[in-house]
Amino acid sequence: MKPTVVMLGAGGHAGVLLEILLEQGIPLEGYIAPSAEGSRLGNVPWLGPDAALDGLDAASVSLVNGLGLAKASTARGTVFENARALGFTFLTIVDATAIVKASADLGEGAQVLAGAIVGTGARIGADTIINTGAIVDHDCVVGPHAHIATGAALAGGVTVGAGSHIGLGARVIQGITVGSGSTIGAGAVVLSDVADRSTAVGVPATSRSST
Repeated sequence: MKPTVVMLGAGGHAGVLLEILLEQGIPLEGYIAPSAEGSRLGNVPWLGPDAALDGLDAASVSLVNGLGLAKASTARGTVFENARALGFTFLTIVDATAIVKASADLGEGAQVLAGAIVGTGARIGADTIINTGAIVDHDCVVGPHAHIATGAALAGGVTVGAGSHIGLGARVIQGITVGSGSTIGAGAVVLSDVADRSTAVGVPATSRSST
């Protein structure tokens, strides 16, 4: 029996996830967003704004976190944790063209998009996005609510803290730790550890506190 699935959000990221669901034969019953205006979900019914979640039965509905990332994943993570506190569960989504090794572990609600690779022994936290063409190599640990952006690559044994953003095409060499709540800029090459709540940019990347 297929689950009853509801999307949170209706923008570009939600549209990507909808296509994956349809390709895998999982129907989307509706979506929750501030309004139906500008939806990228075609004919999927709008169920209402955030308060509509209160009218759903957590025991029979699975959610998909379709919220995008304006900067880091703070808002996305808050929505996820609030819904979990209400008893809802989230689907873990893996595109058919992604590679996830059998020994890798994906947390609840993690999303691995087209062409991405999650290597041997990697651990991906809840609600994390491994975006299109990203590489998370062997034995990496990626915390919850993180975003490994399109084309970014983590070499073996990298640790990425909760809520951090690894930007478009960035590279992180083996064994590096990127602290929680940090941002690695697009195209950066990270050769040394990055502290919590820091921003690192450039080649090689230099970092500064974001607080």
